[in-house]
Amino acid sequence: MLEAQDICCTYKSYRTRCPCYKCLMPGDQLNNMNIKQDMIDLRNHENMQEAIASHNAENYSIHEYDNFFWNFRIMNIYDAAALDHMHLQEIGLFPYMLDYTRVKWTIDWLLLHDLII
Repeated sequence: MLEAQDICCTYKSYRTRCPCYKCLMPGDQLNNMNIKQDMIDLRNHENMQEAIASHNAENYSIHEYDNFFWNFRIMNIYDAAALDHMHLQEIGLFPYMLDYTRVKWTIDWLLLHDLII
């Protein structure tokens, strides 16, 4: 989502170290189905400001300037901008989608070969 990346001041390329605007997961681990919830570091005001202050913003795939939304301490812009939690496996949608696709494909295959009515 380019809009979320604009709001969060993160890099727009998916070839960066941390391409997600919500978490700090390396790009090569975003499709890891065996990742544990406690291994995911989420972006927040504090760790992004620390990355900029230490001139380490490139490692976090964030632009090196202050985000306007950091002024609102009661709101985490990274939570507000992230509409898709599927890669975090917080709500379990991805395994459901895999099961649905497998069942749908199986039924379609059986119908195609006239094995069920």
